[in-house]
Amino acid sequence: MKTPRPLSVASRHSLVHRLRLSYERGLIASVVTAVSRSYTTLALGILLLGYLSTELLPHRALSLGLALCGGGAFLYGALVSFAEGTRLSHYVAQVGRTRALRLGLTLLLLLAARLYYAHSVEVITEVRLPLHTPLRAVLTEEEEVQDATLRLRIRLLGEGDIPTALLQLTCRRPDSASIRVGDTLTLGLDRLSYVRELPHEREGYARYLLSEGVTALGRAHILAHQPTPSGTLLLHAPTRYARRLRDGLTARIQASALSPYAQHLLIAMALGEKRHDALGREVSASFVRGGVAHLLAVSGFHLAVVIGALTLLLRYIPYVRRRDRLRCALLLAAAWAFTLLTGASIPTLRAAGMLAMYLGFRLLRRPVCLLEVFTLPALLQLLYAPMSLFSASFLMTYLAIISIRLFYRPIEGLLGELRHPPPTLSVGTPCDDACRTAPPPTTEPLSLR
Repeated sequence: MKTPRPLSVASRHSLVHRLRLSYERGLIASVVTAVSRSYTTLALGILLLGYLSTELLPHRALSLGLALCGGGAFLYGALVSFAEGTRLSHYVAQVGRTRALRLGLTLLLLLAARLYYAHSVEVITEVRLPLHTPLRAVLTEEEEVQDATLRLRIRLLGEGDIPTALLQLTCRRPDSASIRVGDTLTLGLDRLSYVRELPHEREGYARYLLSEGVTALGRAHILAHQPTPSGTLLLHAPTRYARRLRDGLTARIQASALSPYAQHLLIAMALGEKRHDALGREVSASFVRGGVAHLLAVSGFHLAVVIGALTLLLRYIPYVRRRDRLRCALLLAAAWAFTLLTGASIPTLRAAGMLAMYLGFRLLRRPVCLLEVFTLPALLQLLYAPMSLFSASFLMTYLAIISIRLFYRPIEGLLGELRHPPPTLSVGTPCDDACRTAPPPTTEPLSLR
């Protein structure tokens, strides 16, 4: 008869025991400790949980339960904080107050995230617009898809010039004057298809449009055009000014002596503007067949290449190499200049924000917490555009960062440390009890997509 193993020996090899050892000694403990000490990361986690719960369980009963439980826990903690008595009761009151207040505040913030996400979805999907009625709008993007046919993204203006819905329209190019990004247009809608009502076979395209904030697709004609000076646009709408600047560079490239194919290639790779005419589709198809289609979408990868090349060049200038603050300032200025030249797209803005936080800490001689460097731009983006949570850019960026964090050390252990690592920024471990100072910017690669 087989003798069973002692309970103590069996428990040492159990799954719970292994998870406990992993938590105490491994990566899980450092991540949990860093997250618990970072209010930015906790706020991002609550925001993500609220958005996802609204998408998966959009029931009002859940919101009502969060309101009752969160309000009750917060009120209980507030009442217990005024309790008086013996030392033991006072200790129990303090513990109950702290846990109740934390639980109540967490549930209330989760409820606020659900309500904000639901309101954002309603603003995009519940808009109904009249046809054949003049509407005022500001032009946010312009693209020529065919001869004399434009594809416009316009932001409708309500009473008091308050921006409302974002539409994607096609129209004929006006003969009298050229329109530019930031100009005010008066449009008449001829046809309109709301994104939520697109057929099932275009579900992927509809989700992409919703992540961009687009309410409807349609066709329109331009009734009037009011130009906007570039100086006014720079002060009131910097992103539109950046797109106007990119359009100006695109026009200069198109007026050059390069071949049409080279022009499309340079515009796509340097400025991130993909054309949807016949030649533009040919260029995109050739890159897709080669498996390098991501090179045509300017993102954090391109920003990392530019900053890495500039970092390498600055190493050969002795005056700059000996002054860390000057080098960080030059890299920061170059990053934002590249962001403006490429139209200030959301992926580039996110990468530039990460880089600005990292270099800002180094300029101020402050310890760098890389966990907050990554999470704060994500938090700001989700607060500004909640629907961008399901965009491919957002998901791929942070999945790449998580993958680098999880698999860089094992791969380094297998292959050994690089003697000449690439000249890019560094990614370290999450913050410990106190955020440590970041290593020199040539130790580990940073993914800025």
